[in-house]
Amino acid sequence: MLLSPAVADIVERLGVAGEIVAVSSSIVEFPQATRVGTHINPCMECIAAVKPTLIIGTSRFSQQAADKLHAKLYKYEPSSIDNILSSIVDVGKLLGRAKKAGELVSELNKVLSDVAPLAKRATVLYEVRSNPLSLAGRETIMSDALSRAGLVNLFGNARTSAVSSEYVLATNPDYYIYQVGTMNAKPTLPTERKGWNRLKSQVWRVDETIFARANTNVIYEIARINKMLRDAQ
Repeated sequence: MLLSPAVADIVERLGVAGEIVAVSSSIVEFPQATRVGTHINPCMECIAAVKPTLIIGTSRFSQQAADKLHAKLYKYEPSSIDNILSSIVDVGKLLGRAKKAGELVSELNKVLSDVAPLAKRATVLYEVRSNPLSLAGRETIMSDALSRAGLVNLFGNARTSAVSSEYVLATNPDYYIYQVGTMNAKPTLPTERKGWNRLKSQVWRVDETIFARANTNVIYEIARINKMLRDAQ
């Protein structure tokens, strides 16, 4: 059973769709699986009904809850690109797909090996939410991905934190990236926000489900952004 939305892409690529009995409501993969509520507030009765032997979730799902269900619990919450790769190996072993996981890691390492240094590293801020305005800190998947692509995150906080518009305008990075998805639904285009005409940054919009989730998609996005940056120099 999968509760962590981020891990679904990886599990799908490992070829075990027929073994997934249940998923959280935000997972679009595995349409045949039973929906058991959100990963934040899953339906315990629904989970008990499908009798999973393995639950891949996050720290929101406790070991005590897994023990009551007589299921093994693996917490999937990578905080870096390296963590994603090592977690793929872990998940592959748990699902009996160690060889397939190794092949996937090799493929992703090849993608990362093609990422080249920039002649000059550019600066960036990454918007997680527009209301309240929140930026990705340096100890987040987004920040690690941006760094690998060749960008320097100017936001000094470790984790995602709320900031003022004045902070963004004063920092004025080379690039301002804002994500769109469940965490940042229908944000106003940054250049159209009140007072933001002073922002001189190049503005990029990215899909939250591609860039901010700790799965294979973000690694391909690193390569894409790196190429765009190199082509622009």
